[in-house]
Amino acid sequence: MVRLPPLTWLRAFEAVARHSSVSSGARELNVTTSAASQNVKRLEETLRERLLSRDGNRVRLSDAGMRLAARLSPAFAMIEEAVAPFEARPAGHVSILAPKAFGRATIAPALAELNAASPLRAWVTFESRPGDPVDIEIVRAVAQPVSDAVEVGRDRILVVCAPDYPLRRDGDAVEGATLLAGPSSRLSWAIWRETPEAPRFVAPQIVSAPTEAAALDAARLGIGLALSRSSEAAAWLAQRALTIPFVARLDAPDRYWAVARGRSPAARHVFSWIARRLDTHPVARRHDAAAF
Repeated sequence: MVRLPPLTWLRAFEAVARHSSVSSGARELNVTTSAASQNVKRLEETLRERLLSRDGNRVRLSDAGMRLAARLSPAFAMIEEAVAPFEARPAGHVSILAPKAFGRATIAPALAELNAASPLRAWVTFESRPGDPVDIEIVRAVAQPVSDAVEVGRDRILVVCAPDYPLRRDGDAVEGATLLAGPSSRLSWAIWRETPEAPRFVAPQIVSAPTEAAALDAARLGIGLALSRSSEAAAWLAQRALTIPFVARLDAPDRYWAVARGRSPAARHVFSWIARRLDTHPVARRHDAAAF
C-alpha cells in the first residue's frame, strides 16, 4: 500500500500549480504564502522530486509536477463535489451551480477574491440533485435566458497542442499537421481555418475523436492539434501541459449567464458582486472565459 503524504501538502501543491502562483494558491487555502511554500517543499522532499521552480512572480512546473498536478486536480474536485451537499448552510453561505470548466476557470477564482474580503462564504459546485440548494446558476446559452440574467463570460475557440508537438512551418504554411476533430469541432476547424490569422495547412491529416474531451486529451499527449474552448483548456494551459501555437481564434457562439435562484440577502449580495466583477457589458469588459 502506498504511504500517502499529508493531504495538506498535496492540497497546497495542487492549488499553487493550478494558479501558477504560490501567493494565489495560499490565498485560496486561507494560509500564508510561507506556509504554502513550506508544504510544497516538504512534499518535494518526501517524493524526492523537484515539482516546481520560480519564474519571476510565477511558478513553472517540472515534468513530474505536471503529471502530479494533472492527477490531483480532478481528485480534489471530486472530493469537494462529494462533500458539498452535506455542508451546513448557515446564514451568509451561497451555492453557485456552474458548468465545470467555466466554474473552475472563472467563477472559482472570483469567489476566492470575494471570500477573502467578506464574511460571506460562496462556493461553486458542478452537479445538482433534486432538493440541493442553488442560489445562483451559471447557464450557457446563445441568448439571454431570463430578463435579469447577467452575461459573465464567453469562451474563445482556440487551437492547442502539446509544447513539444512538432510543427513543420514554411512561412505562413504548416505541413503535414494532424488535426484532431471531435463531433462539433470538425465544422469549427473549417471556420477557424478561414480566419485571416490562421496559417495555411498543407496536406493535413484529419483524425476523428469520439468526444471533444478525447480530442483535447490526444492533443495533450502530443498526437496532434485540437480546437478547444478556452475554459476547457485553461487548466492544462496553466500547467503548461498544452500551449497555443497560433494567434487565430474564434468567439464561441454561446455565452455564460448568471441567473439568480435564491432570494436571501446573502444570495442577492453575491449575485450583485458577480455581476460587477464579471459583467461583460461595461467598458471594462471580460470577453472570454479564461482571459486568453
